[in-house]
Amino acid sequence: MLKHIHIPKTIIDKAQENKLIFFVGAGFSKDFGFPDWNGLVRIMLNKIIEDNPKYRPFLDLLDSQTMSVLEVLEKIKNETRIIRDTIYKEFRYEKNKSTLLEKHKKLLNISSKVITTNYDQLLEKASDGAIQRVVYTNSHLIGQIYNLESFIFKIHGDHEEADNCILLEEDYEKLYKNDNAALSQFESIITNNIIVFIGFSLSDPYVKDLFEYINKLYKGYQEKSYILTVHNEDFSQYNITSLPLETHDDIILFLDQLDGEIEKKKIINKYDEFEIDEDEFKSFILDFNENKRKEAVPLDLNEEEIENKYEKMVCSESFKKEIEVYSSYFPSIDEIMMSPSYMDFDKKIIITSRVRSAYNKVHNQYDNGESIFEATVDKIFKEYSNELAYSKTKLMFYIKILVAWTIIGCDIFNEDKRNLVSV
Repeated sequence: MLKHIHIPKTIIDKAQENKLIFFVGAGFSKDFGFPDWNGLVRIMLNKIIEDNPKYRPFLDLLDSQTMSVLEVLEKIKNETRIIRDTIYKEFRYEKNKSTLLEKHKKLLNISSKVITTNYDQLLEKASDGAIQRVVYTNSHLIGQIYNLESFIFKIHGDHEEADNCILLEEDYEKLYKNDNAALSQFESIITNNIIVFIGFSLSDPYVKDLFEYINKLYKGYQEKSYILTVHNEDFSQYNITSLPLETHDDIILFLDQLDGEIEKKKIINKYDEFEIDEDEFKSFILDFNENKRKEAVPLDLNEEEIENKYEKMVCSESFKKEIEVYSSYFPSIDEIMMSPSYMDFDKKIIITSRVRSAYNKVHNQYDNGESIFEATVDKIFKEYSNELAYSKTKLMFYIKILVAWTIIGCDIFNEDKRNLVSV
């Protein structure tokens, strides 16, 4: 059984308003083998030790947490070439790992406004360069960020500009303790949007201090933030609510379910312009059948084969959500089909007959179930658009309900070898 992750309604609503910002940390890139903050400093130390063994004790002090990452960096900060060269090399993108970008693509499909402390360029690669990269050093883009429809705000820099990456305590002090455009925009984004931390542990003391400062400044009246975590941690002092996961792998499940909920709400909102009157919908069903006869099944695909195809369809999560919206109207159809007072028996098979016929005429032209569904609806719509006195939007919605009812919970054949159709 598929696990269900609770997703606060606020996150779904703000995603619809384009006010959801993902704050992406190193954990989101771990599939690529990139080091986290601690691991990066270990790599630097090992390179330094090769030339100067006196630094070896700092490895043990780091591992035992006797010294913090920033404290160790303070001791080795004069090894500038090794430090900056390590950043540049460790976060280079390898094309042979491009399949691992699916998680990043899922995230950007939900919100194309992202803040990240990561030096890597995985988000940029996942967007095929379509989303503007805004590095904290670029004053021009920093000044325009609020007008951008999408952005990847690299608040700690980019590995290709390793000399400017925020790493040492003096770097953090310069960014977070002094007035500057990047910090000002960072604070504004945090204050006016919903932030969801993903792959982020809030171990960065400067980021924590910033959120705590903002929470105290606004006394908790700013937008609440959320963090995906496998630990039962309390971040309330930062106005951040934990969204518990069983494992880190559940991040993908969270993204899939969030995307599905957003798509479901889009469908509901699309048809909010008119009220669905149950009696009117029942009248529509009767009108649909008026003066129509059962459609003959073409010779190249008999009715039993069509039924088999229905039963073997595999759907994406978002399409299943769409079917759920339509399914709330299924009882009205069932009532008509079960009651002899509405229509004669021979009329009751017209709906399924015409849907199956339309499906058969289009299914070979598409390679996934969603496209087949839309094409089936479109074909029926064209046949009835001049016969029934309903607005275009309402008629399209009613026909989608009938097609979905015929499919019964997404059981329409997937031409793509029954693999899951990606969103």
